[in-house]
Amino acid sequence: MVGSFYAFHRHYGRGPLTNPAPESLARRRALAHRSPTEPAQPFRRARLRQRVPKTDPRAIPDAMWDEFFEAMTHDRDRAAVLLYGSSGARAEELLGVTPADIDWSGQVFHVISKGTKEREPVPASPQALIVLAAYLDSIGLPAAHEPVLRTRRGPDRPLSYWAMRRVIQRATTPAELTRTGSGVSLSGAAASGPYSR
Repeated sequence: MVGSFYAFHRHYGRGPLTNPAPESLARRRALAHRSPTEPAQPFRRARLRQRVPKTDPRAIPDAMWDEFFEAMTHDRDRAAVLLYGSSGARAEELLGVTPADIDWSGQVFHVISKGTKEREPVPASPQALIVLAAYLDSIGLPAAHEPVLRTRRGPDRPLSYWAMRRVIQRATTPAELTRTGSGVSLSGAAASGPYSR
């Protein structure tokens, strides 16, 4: 990215004559016109490029996930967390799910994706749908065009991102969960957890 910035300005006669972030010709040759079915060719890093460490995907241990799940005090919160964990959907996508978006028999719900703005199916775990059904049974089914996750206090309205974030923050009292306690990181870290199936 930085290299292309300097290349752009060098092309128009601005900036330094040599690129301080040089390209790796070996990388360019290895990735140029390569079929996705062929194995990737190894290549050397260019000068001044840092090595990117390979890390394991983030995950919440099963015992900590159980402790976090038990800290949820309402079926709405449990359903939201299970849907986050089992589907990996973004918070705004999940908070916009309406009764018409849920396919109970197919164990999927439909969300409006962030990039394409199209309605796409997302799988959900059976346990997430069971808890969601218990929640909807207790509050009653909202109108077909209204989101299913609703506020518990005050006037009846859709749950906001900030309210859901606060629910998760209240449940993440252990120090280890506090580090990854936002809804954004929760969906990625929990997608490999015990409730993802």
